[in-house]
Parts: sequence; structure tokens; C-alpha cells
Amino acid sequence: MTKKKLQILIIILLGITIFTCEKDESESVGSVHGVILSNGIKVDGVSIILGATDQTTSDSQGYYSFNNIKAKTYQIKISKAGYVPILENITIRGEDNLVKDFEIIKIAAPVVYTGSILNVTQTSANVKGNIASLGSGYPGTVEYGHCWSTTAMPTINNSKTELGIPNSTGEYQSSIAGLEGNTQYYVRAYIKIGTVVFYGNEFEFNTKAYPPEIINFNPKFGPIGTRVEITGNHFSTTISENTVKFGDFTAEIESATENVLVVKVPYVYMAQKLNITVTIEDSTDASNDFFDIWFPWLQKSSQSSKTFDAASFVMDGFGFVIGSNSLYMLKYNPIYDSWENNLSLPENSGKKPFAFNSGSKVFALLETSFWEYNTLTNIWKKRKNFTGSLQTDRRYNFNFSLDGKLYIGNCYKTYELWEYDIVTDLWKRKADFIGNFDTSNPVWGNYTFALGQKGFLGISQTAFGINTLWEYNSTQDAWVSRTPIPSNAYNLYASFIINDEAYVGLGQNFEWGDGYVSNTLWKYKHVTDEWIKLQNSPINMSVYTSFSINNRGYVLPMYTKFNTKLNDVWEFNPLMN
Repeated sequence: MTKKKLQILIIILLGITIFTCEKDESESVGSVHGVILSNGIKVDGVSIILGATDQTTSDSQGYYSFNNIKAKTYQIKISKAGYVPILENITIRGEDNLVKDFEIIKIAAPVVYTGSILNVTQTSANVKGNIASLGSGYPGTVEYGHCWSTTAMPTINNSKTELGIPNSTGEYQSSIAGLEGNTQYYVRAYIKIGTVVFYGNEFEFNTKAYPPEIINFNPKFGPIGTRVEITGNHFSTTISENTVKFGDFTAEIESATENVLVVKVPYVYMAQKLNITVTIEDSTDASNDFFDIWFPWLQKSSQSSKTFDAASFVMDGFGFVIGSNSLYMLKYNPIYDSWENNLSLPENSGKKPFAFNSGSKVFALLETSFWEYNTLTNIWKKRKNFTGSLQTDRRYNFNFSLDGKLYIGNCYKTYELWEYDIVTDLWKRKADFIGNFDTSNPVWGNYTFALGQKGFLGISQTAFGINTLWEYNSTQDAWVSRTPIPSNAYNLYASFIINDEAYVGLGQNFEWGDGYVSNTLWKYKHVTDEWIKLQNSPINMSVYTSFSINNRGYVLPMYTKFNTKLNDVWEFNPLMN
């Protein structure tokens, strides 16, 4: 080989060697590493993705690294559940050892509470709220306020307040308006961050009712229990939210609409004229007119004297009372509500006298003799003496008058019944009473009344008011059993007749809560054999006698509760019942 050729070959080889030793920039590599932190605290388990394929996870010290990475720009993604993800670009250069730390933000939901409801009116209210935390990690603008609806769990899609961006945590207040009166609403506080909404607890409240307004009521009068229709505005349709009173007495409400209340006149203790009021919440309206409450019981004057086991009769519009073991008779004038007490008897009245009315005549069985009394002349005339035998204890005897005949009998141990004929002045024995009451089946008390051709005898056994009722038919001279009075009294009853209907009640009972005396009165309808309860007496009382004058009953009481003496006469008017 020549020298020139050798030089050319060396130059070519050197050129090749120099070319292959030069680095290709596109194929150089580097590394990146760092620590994942959150609020200065190292976070493990964080996913770090570099580019499309390289991935690692931070260790317990929050450390991560990527090595032998081609030099270029990559997208790096940092993520972990509960933290705000990071997505950004980093550039790695050849032989570069890049240190890159990342601060990730922990996601925390804001906390808001619904507070108290204040200043509620018919159309508005103030609602408090409290932002306990504004949260972190949620992107977007923060808004807050309250939302409300007439249905539960309201959202910002319902009515709401918008109070702008909160400057800090703490209490705040919304004023809500446009509400309907007497309506239930639900309200919640809220915070909205971007598109995400966080709600507080739910409260409910009722707007105030509009003040009730009474326009009219009908009827304008009536007894206790009368149904009264009150018309007006702004009544509550919920019965319990209305309070209706007649004076100070609360009425029962049967039905309620916005414009009509139907109520029943409450129990009162005397006849009186009273305003009607309707109250809803703290608003009350009163009627312009008065309701005239009829009350059947009226307290009259005091009695001049009284005694157990008295007899009474009525003649010429006056009531007469014969007390036991007395030489005088009392006379009551209902027009003047006065007593006359100097009417002499022809003999001592005895332990228990008996008096009879028959048409225009009056008769009395006193201690030893049977007498006729002329009320106009105040003269007594002796009639044929009673030929039968009565119980020694005359409380077990009974009497009534039927169609011009007088009847007297026994209801305990012996059961004789005797009839007196006024025209012939003769006594005749009739069918014995069929009750068969004796020491094994004792009588505690009794009462009598007469309706048409029939006499009635009520018997009570034991202090617990085990009652029976017996009817005597004078035409058939026979006894039958009838429906007993549903009273719990056992003795010292009131019993009188008004318009061919019997009124029976009051008396002693064995109820401690009643003070051992009853206040109930019943009406007996003999055509249907039924008892109808009437208005209670204003006071409980046992009765020593009773009678009726001009369609009113008069009750002469002995005692009220716990043996407290009574002196007043009480008048009962069934038309006012």
C-alpha cells in the first residue's frame, strides 16, 4: 500500500470514530424525585403518574422517585382519595436530577347548622344559621343562606336567601318573606361551593295565624248543649287550634273551617248572657252580641225549716210541706218565693207522714189518723182511718194517687197494697207488691210517682245503687217490672211530675268523689220505658221532699257534699234544659 492511501484510510476511520462518540440529545435520560406533603405533613400512598406509563406511590415518608427517564416534558398527575388532585407539566433534561415536592390539599366539606326561628309573623320570619367550617378543597365560588318550603327537606331549588360570599365562620341570619299565614314551613341553612351544595339540619315552624274575626252566630239563645254556628274569617281548620268560650266557659268544637265553627254551648251553673270569643294562638276576637244561655236550675230563697221523711203536696199554685214529728205545715209561694210556716196540723205528723193529691182534694196520713185538708179554709176533716198495717219504719212504705183513688203500701218484708176510695171513704186491699225484698235482699231507699192509670215504685238496694222499677196498673190490679233509673243514688231522691213525665234523681250515693251525694237528674218516659239524662244540678244534694208547680219542679235539699247542710230551694225548668 502506498503512503498516500494509508493517510486517507486513517482520516476516514478517525471520522467514523468521532461521529459515533457524540451523544444524541433526544435519547438522553434524567430523574425526578421529591416528597408529597399536605399542610406540611408527609403523605403516603399517593399515586404519582408521569406521562402515559410511568407510575409510582409515595412511601411512608411521602417520598417518590422516577429514574432513567428520557429527557422531555411530561404531564404529572398527583392523586389520593380525599385530596384535591394535582395535574401539571414538568420538564426533565438529560443527566438532570430534578427535585420536585408537591403540596396536596385535603378535601373537607363545609359544615353549616340551621339555627333558631325568630320574629315569626303571618308572612315573615328570621332564621339563624351558623357556619362551623368553610371546608377546603372544593373549587368554585362560595355562597350561603337559607332555603325553605312547605314540604320537608327543602333545597335551593325552592325559595332561598342569597347572602353572598361568607367572610368567615360564625353565626348569620336570613330574613325570609312571602310566607302564608297559619302554615307549616321547613327551613335549612346551606353553603354552595361551585356546583356542590351542603345543607344544615332541618327546622320546622308555623307562621302565625291571621287574627280570627267573628261576624255572626246563630242561634242567639238556648240551653246547655245547643249547637251554635259561628261565622267569620281566619278560623283554623284544625279544631284543636281554635278555642271558643262563652264568657269564661270553654265550648266543645264539633267542626271547623276557615269561615265556620260549629260548637256546643258549654255547661254553666246558672242562666246568663255571655259573649262568645274565638282565640287562635295569642289573638282573640269577641262577638258583638250576647248568647242567652238557658239553664234549668235556679236557686231560690232559703227554707224556713226542714226535716227528714217529709211529705208534700200542691194545691192552688202553692206547695205544702209536712215535716216529721211536727205540729205545723209549711206553705211555699213560688211567685213571691216566700214561705208561710204557721199552718197547724190536726195532730202530730209522726215519724213519716204521707200526703196525697187527688183533683181538688188533699189527704194526709199522719201519726195515728187519716185526714182531708181544705186549703182554702185551712180546715182538717177526719176520714176513715187506714185499716191496713204499715211497717214500723215508715221509710219502707210508699204512696201515690191514681184516678181519684189513693194507694199506700209496704215494699220491705211485708208487701200489702191498699186503695182508698174518696167517694165511699173506704179502704180496700189490692194486689201485693211483688218485689219480695227482705233481710237477705234489703231495701235502702225508694221513690214513687204516678202517670195516668199507673203508679211507679223505684227501689234501690245497697249503697251502690242497684235499682229496680215497678209499675202498678190500677185497672188490672197487677205489678210488672220496668227499666230502672240509671242513677248511682240509693236514697233521699227528688221525684216530681211535669206534663205527664216523671223527673227523678239527686239523692245520697256512695261515691266519695261526689261527696256521697248525686247531682244527676233523669226524666222517665213511660210510653217508651226509657230514662233520659238532664242537666246536672249546680250542686250535689240529697232531698227531703220535692214537688212541681206550674210546670216547674221544686227541690228542697237536705245536704250537699260530705253532710254539709243546705237551706236553699232549687227550681227546675225543663224548658230551659
